[in-house]
Amino acid sequence: MKEKGENTVTLSELIKREKEMQKEIFFHFTRKGNQEDIEKKGLDPKAKKENAVANDNQTPVVYFSEGLDGMFETLNTWVKYEYYMKVKEKRKEGKINVKFGSDEIDPKILEEVHEKMYNDLKDRMYYSIDLEEGVDYLKDDVDDKKIDFKTRNMPEFIIKDVKWQYGDGEYGNFDDIKQERWNRNTIKGKVIEPEKLTKVISEKGDVDALTVVIEQYERYDNDSKEKLKELSDLVNYCKEKIREEKDIRKTLIRQIYDKFKDIEQMRIVEKTLENDEKKLMVQDKSNEDKENEIGR
Repeated sequence: MKEKGENTVTLSELIKREKEMQKEIFFHFTRKGNQEDIEKKGLDPKAKKENAVANDNQTPVVYFSEGLDGMFETLNTWVKYEYYMKVKEKRKEGKINVKFGSDEIDPKILEEVHEKMYNDLKDRMYYSIDLEEGVDYLKDDVDDKKIDFKTRNMPEFIIKDVKWQYGDGEYGNFDDIKQERWNRNTIKGKVIEPEKLTKVISEKGDVDALTVVIEQYERYDNDSKEKLKELSDLVNYCKEKIREEKDIRKTLIRQIYDKFKDIEQMRIVEKTLENDEKKLMVQDKSNEDKENEIGR
């Protein structure tokens, strides 16, 4: 779906605006199916969320990422989180020897993760949100999940994997209880009004997150990509998947074209035969008339 208009903006425009105005840009990630409701009511922290943490019901917030770096770090963490969920799923099925991502990456499980995320990204979109510090969010707010893990008696292997998911030592710092730029949230209970939201689109007007992310990640600096191996692998998978799907569509179109071409050729042959038969019938009738004339 292509969208261009007053309430849309590209990532390139936002990055340029950020540099010119010296003001942070913020992003909210959601399903495309939520678009109508969000643009009518705004971002409601009490709305049901996927992957909600335990205290979301008691202290509802809206999650967002800060800057392009934060956006990409969120996606990198999401790959790790989905891998963790797949491992849990395999272990429930009785495959107890499957290791968590912080210890080992299984290529087959990773491919399942990539396939899921490829489809999820096609079904999702981004909003740029205009937030005011102290009104909508607190600059040095704490990460409740970090505090939760620090205060509970958790097994060491779980702590290790959560740190891995958080990008600890790369783009995250699990020892610091402050929120990371990829995992920010608004002031508890704060609704973000519709007028503070702008749809993020690709240069060609595509609204799906898959196109938006790939387009901008291609321009992202290589030094930053070094810290985002999981996202880089996902982007490469998605690009290859898009190429494969295009090739399949081209093949199908070619087959349909060839089929119709064959049908059209058959029609021409049938028409020619039909005309030839008519000519023969006329010729036979003419010969018959001549024979009758001679016999009189």
